[in-house]
Amino acid sequence: MIYTVHISREAEEDLRGIYAYIAFNLLSLKNAQGQINRLEEAILSLDEFPLAHRLVSFEPWRSRGLRFMACDNFLIFYFVFEEKYEVVVSRVLYGKRDIEKVINGD
Repeated sequence: MIYTVHISREAEEDLRGIYAYIAFNLLSLKNAQGQINRLEEAILSLDEFPLAHRLVSFEPWRSRGLRFMACDNFLIFYFVFEEKYEVVVSRVLYGKRDIEKVINGD
């Protein structure tokens, strides 16, 4: 079954921030666009088999069904709503950050 993929406002802001950092801090527009293209392609691939990726290891998010997948140096976090065949991407974060702290809003 094909799932509909939605991107939250926070995830959209994350993508804009990733683009801006690579384009303006690292001064590489081409790499910035390439990274965003790869992330968007990975996000859109969640329309098939979104349950194939692991749940996060920390609570309360594991119990709530938060999953993640890697794309280059970034992690894409999302929820699957099986009854509606929907995937909601909640965040896109650099993998070296303190992920649990960011997800918990600390």
